[in-house]
Amino acid sequence: LPLLFQQTPPVPLDAHALASLPVPTTVGWGEASGAYRTVSRAAAALVPGARAIEIAGAGHLWPQQAQAAFAAFVATHLDAL
Repeated sequence: LPLLFQQTPPVPLDAHALASLPVPTTVGWGEASGAYRTVSRAAAALVPGARAIEIAGAGHLWPQQAQAAFAAFVATHLDAL
């Protein structure tokens, strides 16, 4: 519990912050992500030049449930830079 209280609070991300991201961005979400699909699409629409990708058959916890596939997804993003 002490480590929890020592964490730095996350930086809030609002529409202005997303619109001013200076880096190549890929927003991916799982096909079965429910409400996160809507949030992900909205975030991707705010980032200039962002790629928006829905991952077929994946859920919200895809990075944990399919680690190798997620790593390949990230590698593909990085290779495109």
